[in-house]
Amino acid sequence: MKLFDCPIKSPYIQTSTSPTSRISNEANITVTVSGVVFPGNSDWIAMVSPSTTGDLSHLPLLWHYPVKAEYLTNDPGYLSCKMSEYKIRTGRLCLLKTSSGSITFEVVNIRTDIVFAFFSGFYDTPCVLKRGTPLKLANPKSPLIHPYSITDRIQSSSSYKFKYGRTNHWLLTLPKSVPDTDRLSGPPGALFAVEAMIAEVASSNVDAIYHIGDISYATDFLVEWDYFLSQITPPASSVSYMTAIGNHERDYITSGSVYRTPDSGGECGVAYEAYFAMPTTGKDKPWH
Repeated sequence: MKLFDCPIKSPYIQTSTSPTSRISNEANITVTVSGVVFPGNSDWIAMVSPSTTGDLSHLPLLWHYPVKAEYLTNDPGYLSCKMSEYKIRTGRLCLLKTSSGSITFEVVNIRTDIVFAFFSGFYDTPCVLKRGTPLKLANPKSPLIHPYSITDRIQSSSSYKFKYGRTNHWLLTLPKSVPDTDRLSGPPGALFAVEAMIAEVASSNVDAIYHIGDISYATDFLVEWDYFLSQITPPASSVSYMTAIGNHERDYITSGSVYRTPDSGGECGVAYEAYFAMPTTGKDKPWH
């Protein structure tokens, strides 16, 4: 992402985050921008990782693609200046008033430090107004993925005992009806699907979840895998979560995939096989 200097900058702009301590494996971070003289629809906050981006005094530069971004207009008080400050006064007369706004981001352990930055110019022509202080992760090397293995072939109408970690176990019995998440619709569909799965699992009517293809839609943007795996943790830590590879995990031109499309974004099944290990004897054989 190429950044340019904004034509109009305010010396009063400040950014702050809460909390300011090291980030745990999952946290909600509230970012506040204050001192904005001319608040507009094109103003937005981005979460960028890693935080090392080069020298902002020499623009344009190529910055990392934002992990997340949100317009400040999602704070109802931003454009209306409900949270305003008086910067210059003459007696009782205010000569300059600035606005502020806050956005809350869900952050998971993506293993590299993050920084929040304030932009203007919409998403198409971004220019940087203020860069915040980098935030460190409390456990950047913490293992978040716990693989399991299957020691026998799965057969219909049979029971299998699974071990997750050192102490957690569950029993899988096939067959059993599971929710059809493809029938769920409406934005954001993925959140609705996970909420439905959590509800089904809580009802004790589910022994397993089958997710067949199009797993995270990361398409070579690794942080999407981190958020996806965090999202499915509640149901996947309660019952067996079985997957099968799809075109958005494997297919890529000249990679030997069945279909010569760029659908995986260059992942070529590498990320999928790392996160969802199957009992196979070699690589690029993600079937069981």
